[in-house]
Amino acid sequence: MRDVAHGEKLRLGQILGAWACDAAAKRGVGVVSVSGGAAVNDIILRGIAEEVPRCG
Repeated sequence: MRDVAHGEKLRLGQILGAWACDAAAKRGVGVVSVSGGAAVNDIILRGIAEEVPRCG
């Protein structure tokens, strides 16, 4: 069960990272910032950190 939860949190982070990149691009902003619950969850934050560099 731990592996499933880990994978789901990582994927959630990747989705949040892609969403943040899309939102930044639509607004012409070149920086993404993370705060709140996602920022304190190491696994979710890792997923975000993996995804954001792919956005350019």
